[in-house]
Amino acid sequence: MTTYNECVMQIQQMLQSTVAKGDVVGEDVDLIEELGLASLDVMELIEQLEDVFDIAFPINELGDVRTISDLASRVQQLTDR
Repeated sequence: MTTYNECVMQIQQMLQSTVAKGDVVGEDVDLIEELGLASLDVMELIEQLEDVFDIAFPINELGDVRTISDLASRVQQLTDR
């Protein structure tokens, strides 16, 4: 079972290469609006998460994911199955 905090930390670690050195990526940061990720970037992030957590993220749920918190919550739910 993966905790919410583990999911958040993994996502933050994956995103560190997209932000300026020393910047902290908070849980409520909007992936597209604030970090400037393109839809392809989000898909690549989700693919990495699928590999790390051995999950399958339903493509139809991508529209519901805006923040790191949204993504971490959904990843946690998927790992609990």
